Amino acid sequence: MAGHRSLWKEQVVELWDILRGGGDAQLTADVEYLVDYAAGKLILARDTFPDYTLHDRRHADNVIGLMEKLLGPDIESVTLLEAAMLILAAYFHDIGMVYSREEVRELLEEQDFKDYLDEHPSAFVRVAQSDEVPGDIVVDYCRARHADRVSEHLYRLEPGKLAWQSVSLVEALATVCKSHNEPLDELRSDRFETDFLDGCDLRLCAILLRAADLLDFDETRSPTAVYEHLRLDDAEGSRKVSRTEWANHMAARGFVFPRDRSPGYAVKLIASPDQPAVENAIRKFLDLVEHELRGCRVLLDSCHPRWRSLNFPGNVDRRGIVSQGYLWGDYRFVLDRHAVLQLFMGDRLYANPYVFIRELLQNAIDACRLNVYLHDADPESMEVHISAWEDESGNYWFRVDDTGVGMDRHIIENYFLGVGRSYYSSDDLQAEILRKGNKSRKFMSISRFGIGVLSTFIVGDHVEVSTRRRDPDGRAGVRLRMSLNSLDDFFVLRSHPMSVPAFPGRDEHESDYRKKCGTSVAVRINPAKSDVALDKLLQYAKDSLFYPPAKIFINGIEWREREYPDLSWPLLDGPVSHIVSDRAFADVESGADLLKTTEIQLTFLPLDLTRNSPLQQLRGQVLAVSVDVYPAISNRQSSLLAALPRELIDELPSQLAARLERCIKSRESVCRKRSFGQLDLMVLLHCETTVIKELRVWLNARHLKGDLSFDSLFSRTLGLEGILDREANLPPTVSLGRIYTLYWLDLLDGRAARHVAEEWLGHNGVRVSVKLEAGPGGPHSAASLAGGLLYGPVCLFDRLRPDVSVARDSLRDISYAIRSALHLALRRAAAGYGDSEFRGAIEGLSTDIGFPEFKLRSVTSAQITDDDLFWEWMKEKTINPGGKGLSMDDLCARAAKKELWQPLRATGLWSIEHSGDARSAMNFYDVLRVAMLESRLDLRLRILEPDGEFPYGELRASHPKKDIRPAGLDHLPPFFAVRYDDVDVVICSNLPANLANPLIAWLVEQWEVLGVRVYPAIFLRIRHALAIVANLRMFTVGTVADGEASRAADQVNSALDKLRRSMANPPEILAAQVYASSKYSLRLRQ
Repeated sequence: MAGHRSLWKEQVVELWDILRGGGDAQLTADVEYLVDYAAGKLILARDTFPDYTLHDRRHADNVIGLMEKLLGPDIESVTLLEAAMLILAAYFHDIGMVYSREEVRELLEEQDFKDYLDEHPSAFVRVAQSDEVPGDIVVDYCRARHADRVSEHLYRLEPGKLAWQSVSLVEALATVCKSHNEPLDELRSDRFETDFLDGCDLRLCAILLRAADLLDFDETRSPTAVYEHLRLDDAEGSRKVSRTEWANHMAARGFVFPRDRSPGYAVKLIASPDQPAVENAIRKFLDLVEHELRGCRVLLDSCHPRWRSLNFPGNVDRRGIVSQGYLWGDYRFVLDRHAVLQLFMGDRLYANPYVFIRELLQNAIDACRLNVYLHDADPESMEVHISAWEDESGNYWFRVDDTGVGMDRHIIENYFLGVGRSYYSSDDLQAEILRKGNKSRKFMSISRFGIGVLSTFIVGDHVEVSTRRRDPDGRAGVRLRMSLNSLDDFFVLRSHPMSVPAFPGRDEHESDYRKKCGTSVAVRINPAKSDVALDKLLQYAKDSLFYPPAKIFINGIEWREREYPDLSWPLLDGPVSHIVSDRAFADVESGADLLKTTEIQLTFLPLDLTRNSPLQQLRGQVLAVSVDVYPAISNRQSSLLAALPRELIDELPSQLAARLERCIKSRESVCRKRSFGQLDLMVLLHCETTVIKELRVWLNARHLKGDLSFDSLFSRTLGLEGILDREANLPPTVSLGRIYTLYWLDLLDGRAARHVAEEWLGHNGVRVSVKLEAGPGGPHSAASLAGGLLYGPVCLFDRLRPDVSVARDSLRDISYAIRSALHLALRRAAAGYGDSEFRGAIEGLSTDIGFPEFKLRSVTSAQITDDDLFWEWMKEKTINPGGKGLSMDDLCARAAKKELWQPLRATGLWSIEHSGDARSAMNFYDVLRVAMLESRLDLRLRILEPDGEFPYGELRASHPKKDIRPAGLDHLPPFFAVRYDDVDVVICSNLPANLANPLIAWLVEQWEVLGVRVYPAIFLRIRHALAIVANLRMFTVGTVADGEASRAADQVNSALDKLRRSMANPPEILAAQVYASSKYSLRLRQ
């Protein structure tokens, strides 16, 4: 390639020779001055574009050389002014990439920057959500504008320097320079004069600049030393693009021009890529080069006649690309479009053929909500019309109309027909929302997977769509119609006033296009091919709706069930209590019937979530169900005698019978959900132990068998035999217990009966299945509130969106933000009963009542502290040291006066783990409390006997917080690490890790590199090892724990060794060793 370079060097002087030999010394001197000026400026481009391939003097000289190669023998036809223009264009076309810091600041205030953001929604969103403009957006904008800024630099030049015979060349040169960043067709504009001044063809100059700039593709623009200095191998985000550019240039040796040039000859690229990805990028770039060269050849016909016969390259010879160490081929996974579409529509993903109805409904409701959100439309005017009918051919039709925002062609092309691309999660919509100017308002759709209309082909064979967009300015847009005949066919799109048939409908007088903004979707179903029933289409639609924020009409009749306004009214006017009759219980099995000794009172307490919700995104009305037991009405019935079979009572000794009448000392009950409308009620009677023992002796002496034996009578009471077998140290009372099934649903009437249902959760007006995707209850278990002791509709909106399966037929998880809002609403709703007779019934609401089936497993400190309600929780009395309710604000005030010891001793939080199974047992309040604690207070752990049999820690807390919290802790679970007073200790069981330990401190500091970007698996192994030690005494007893700490230490050391061998420059801390200093603690040996 040395010959290739020297050939260019010989040719670099040719344009200069034409200039210098043209007899215009002033022009030559001015050009030489301007070239030196531009070369000095181009060096500064690195300040704004540090990661870009070089745009310096070498690039300018390369461009001049390539212009000469493109001209070939015809270079002799170049005029003096053309030579000057080409040389100056090579040096000034990138001068717009030079910015001072002040210019960058001013640039961002220009209207052009605002226009740029309007054209780039993703950039607009990032700028609107940031305190300052992100650096990569500044770079991208400056790059996009650099050609437009050439004239700004040219006009700053010394007057007269850029002139020929006193005629300014500024605009002409600016036109040529700007053209290299414009669409090719722009070069046909009259701005490009073919006979400018004394025979200068500006169009030819623009063509040569464009082609030569594109052909400068070799390693001279990306020196290896500069690449290594920039460390682009570790680039993230937008720097990855620069890394690809540099890699492509470094692999290329440049284009070779043939000596013999046939018309439309090919230029050959010499390149030696060492990675298939680099070669693929190079080959794609050559496709662009070929397209541009062919376009330039066509443009030559519009140049001055003397240039129309210029032999210009039209192809690229790729045979010079030599793969280094691999066989080239497009070896990537390729998706079979038809098979993938069938997979989406098959029964493997959607078990229910009616699921498309929910997709259409949620799109319609989202569109209505967005109309209110973006255009301040009247919520009362938002309507969704649902209809179904059978046509004359026996086909079924299902149709949904909405008064939402509608769609335009851009949305249809990019989102409506794009599988997996949802408009509601796009930057296009997010930018439009942010332009409303209210960052605090958040819109989030029900839709999240971008399947939408595709689902209609699960059962449908033809779909018609009619839509009209409400533009951002509020005006009605173009009316559109679309016909979809199958998944594989082209869809037909028409716009008004193109002729279209009437839109399918129950009414014979349907219009062809929508007149009002919104969308209509009609699905045709052939009942001979799809197993659906006409009546079930409408029933599924009704079942899918869950208090939608729009009026619903079904076959023209307004639907009045589960309406949005219902969420504002409590299910009951106040607490309601019922004395439960025996008929409410299932058949009592053989044995002692403890129900006969008690009176069961069932109480329903209405809780108004809507009124007490801390967020607009949560609304609902629920009932708390509580059960109390009291002595039966008469003394005889309240005695234990009433529980025994009649044949036993008649034979009992009178003294024993008398004692049994008075042996019950107290009663209580424990409830849990059995199924919807049913509770498992355990009735517990606390009786005198001596009396029960005497009864057992009497029964055993009679040798009664079967149902009358003591074991049968009280078989449900676990552990009873062991207590009664004692000869001494008998407890004063023993508990007799039995579980009964209580049916309570029939006790409800009115509003409560209408709105308490098995399906109780919704999002944005569409029902969310509460069936668990997987869980301890098996595949058919369902999520509940308070284990089945809270009932009623809970409606979530926008960002409070549950995590559901792709088919939306099961619930995967509930976010921390949802739990936080629900718990706070329930606390505030229950606060009104705090001093009433129902206080006991609502005490459980201060524990983890929200979605007990989903344990908090992977919540991070940042998720908690960034929660919108975090500072609201600071005021809530969630801490209970010494039995006195305190808020975190109260605790901070105390800590400011005096250092606190063990501020959370009563909460039992010393069994916190760091990533494994134990955290799944922690409830909402446990996690919230420690997150608040570590965010507001300086914490220290004093470890007592760290190497002993039972190490434990005393926590010291002070306020105000002075320690600088490592940023890595935000991305780890709360209480992951706290500073110990002993720096060598890594971790002790039942305690967090030691933040004062150098290894733990390094792991936290390097969290992003270790846990996310480079070594997530190794980092997770270390966390698991720490979790083993943290939980030793939680899950192991006796000698089971022997060796566990040592195995955990080995796991940590193995992970550290892998890190040490993987890192180019491993830190010294990785040479340290972790060892088990006792069965319950790890230490660090450096």
